[in-house]
Parts: sequence; C-alpha cells; structure tokens
Amino acid sequence: MSVVVDGSNGLTFNDGTAQVTAASGFGFKNRIINGAMNIWQRGTNFPQTGLSFGSVYLADRFYIESTNSTAAATWSQVQDAPAGFTYSLKQTVTATQAAPTATGHYYGLCQQIEGYNFADLAYGTAQAASAVLSFWVKSSVTGTFSASFILTGGTPGEKTYPFTYTIAASNTWTQVIINIPGNTSTAPTSVTIGAAARVEFYTLLSAGYATGTAGTWNTNASANQYASTQGVNLFATSGATWQITGVQFEKGSTATAFDYRPYSAELQLCQRYFIKSFEPGTAPANGAAAGINGTFTAYNATNSYGIVLTYPVQMRSVPTVAFYGVNGATGVWDVYKGAGWGASTSTTVNSPSSTCLSVFIGSTGMTAWASYLLSGNYTANAEL
Repeated sequence: MSVVVDGSNGLTFNDGTAQVTAASGFGFKNRIINGAMNIWQRGTNFPQTGLSFGSVYLADRFYIESTNSTAAATWSQVQDAPAGFTYSLKQTVTATQAAPTATGHYYGLCQQIEGYNFADLAYGTAQAASAVLSFWVKSSVTGTFSASFILTGGTPGEKTYPFTYTIAASNTWTQVIINIPGNTSTAPTSVTIGAAARVEFYTLLSAGYATGTAGTWNTNASANQYASTQGVNLFATSGATWQITGVQFEKGSTATAFDYRPYSAELQLCQRYFIKSFEPGTAPANGAAAGINGTFTAYNATNSYGIVLTYPVQMRSVPTVAFYGVNGATGVWDVYKGAGWGASTSTTVNSPSSTCLSVFIGSTGMTAWASYLLSGNYTANAEL
C-alpha cells in the first residue's frame, strides 16, 4: 500500500493531533542551525567590550560581527521566548555610541550557511528557488531595524538582499517573515564545505553601509549595500535590549511552522562546527572542570606517544584545537608522574584530522617506555 501526500491536504493521524503536509517538507527544512537558541556550548553570558572587526560566537552557530569604537553589549541566554520556544538570545547595551555617518562602523548578529545546506536552491541557474526567512524578535526600542541576507561570492562582489522589519510595541514578541526570491544570475562561492550565504541582523550601522535597495538583490562591490537604511541604533540608549529566537530559513514561498529537531540531533549539527570535551553546562576555560583521563607511553625523557580521541561527529574541516589544563595551566594538559599531578611542558595536535584528535604530550623527567596518566580538556573549532 502507498500513501500519497498531495498539495496542502496532508495526512492527519487518527488522534487528530498531528498533520504532515507536502508543503511542510521532510528532514532538514530549516537551513539555520540552532535557530531556537537551545545549544550554548561556549557559555551562556558574553560581556563584550572594545570589539574590533572579527567574530565572537554566542549561542552555537551565531556570532557577532563588529567594527566600532565605543559600543559595547552583553549577550546572554534568557528563558524569555514566544510560545513554543524556551530560550532567546538577548543583547543588552552597556556602552553607548551615536549612529555614525561614515562607512566603518557596524554591529550585527550573523549566521553563515554551509554550501552543502544551500546547494539545492540552485542559485545562479534559471531554476533558482525562492526562500523564506522567519524569526521572532523583541526590543525595548521601537522602530524600523535593518538586516540583510547575503550571498557569498559573485562577480564583481557578493550579492545582498537588504530588508527592514518594524517593532511597533516595545518589549513585545513579534514574528517577522521575509520572502527572498532566488538569485538566477549568481551562484554562491561554495556548494560544498565553504560558506554559501549568511544572514545579518544589525543594531548599529554606519550610513555608508546603508546604500542598498530593500527587497531586491544588490551587487555589493565597491558600494556597501548591506542595508537600505541605517535603521534603529540600539546603542543610542544605555540598557536597551534586543532579543531573537525561532530563526528559520527554508526553501519555498510560504513560511511554515518552525522545524523542531530533537535536541541530540541539533547538538550534532552544531558539533560539525564546534566540539568541546566539557560537560554541556560548563563553558570552556582552564581549570573549569575535571578533564578527559587517559594513559600514554613515553618514548624518551621528554616526549611521548599521544592518545587518540574520536570526535562525536565528523567536523566540517580540520579544526583548530585549543587545550585547557585541569589545574589551571593555560593551554597544556596535566601529567601524573608518581609524585602528583603537574602541567606538561607542551600539549600539541599530531596529524590533525576532521574525525579525530591525536594529543601529543611533552614533559620532563619521564622514563622511556613507561606509562603515565594524563588529564585535560579541549575545544575543536571548524566554523565557517
């Protein structure tokens, strides 16, 4: 027997409580990872001051991109969200800055989409698919805010799709739905493991970055067409807040219900880009927690054969690894050599891989071919 789900009629189960429709899709509907802000491997509170150009990751897969002089904010996980969600990501202004007029200042929340998760939209062809970006947002400041969907690559520059959204009532959750037409003329830089696209939400923006046209594809070459207007400057008000959750980017022309995935599945999607050995509630830091325990064999008085740790998932690429000492030593693991625990002289990665971590230990006073205990933690970063 076969069952056909046709159009929007769908299939309703006997208890009447669930319905699957062809329009709702199956599998990886939402190309945004951790859109419900449930995974926070790096911690849950991020006070940021004196930011320069670059990225600081917050809730998994979301990062700040900023270049400014005086603006500062704290980002945190809060249990304040619209019905159906548990957490949101909250920005609180801690140092103000007037809206700049020249190019060179912006402050935004971003997430990049990997090429493998974007390739089926067929950008750069006549079959380029439409998509919908939806999210829930809340702010203590009302007005029109700026944001952009950005396609990487292209000639002569990346393509931007600026849009605005309005928060009419302060401290009230509002759902925003943005339809984005497929780009038939430009393919992304990567349809494999590189960045294909990204979404950016701005809370501070120079006038020089707001030269684009809203609701259409712009060529972001010599001009900075990230937005069509500067929008609300959250940093004009000390203590001002802005929150977001339920971020979804899906193929199609109609926004559908949020794509809830099991927590374990969402965590694995995040671990393709970032892995830590710490417990879920422990932010990575030297001396923050008990470490991974293992044994290694010395091949002379100062060096050893390392241990191999397999990542829970294959990472996007060979990651950058950072080591954390259990007893507070920075960047090295601890070794037990009979007279107590002490920091190793060096902890390095041997033969880096996207599937496993080979830890190589250097320490003085070892006996060749003797076995020793070691303990430590690590993070592995393969973000886009």
